[in-house]
Amino acid sequence: MSEMLDFTLTPEKIPKVEREFAKRGSKYDAVLDQFLESDSKSVRVGAKGVTSQTLLIGLRTRIKVRKLSLTVLQRENKIYLKKKE
Repeated sequence: MSEMLDFTLTPEKIPKVEREFAKRGSKYDAVLDQFLESDSKSVRVGAKGVTSQTLLIGLRTRIKVRKLSLTVLQRENKIYLKKKE
């Protein structure tokens, strides 16, 4: 026979932990900010050490999260940013 476990269950609310979270960001925010501040309607984006697919996904994600009026396009393994009109 197995031993019985001596335990208690006490109804109690879990206290909230007050924490300040750091503002989240991304390395792609600087690219998007610089493009938004420029007068250009479209630009080709290049980044060293990052594949075009990674760049495309990173920029698309940040545009969606930040709800920006921009489009990311890929043409012949090159990445472009375009302002929506």
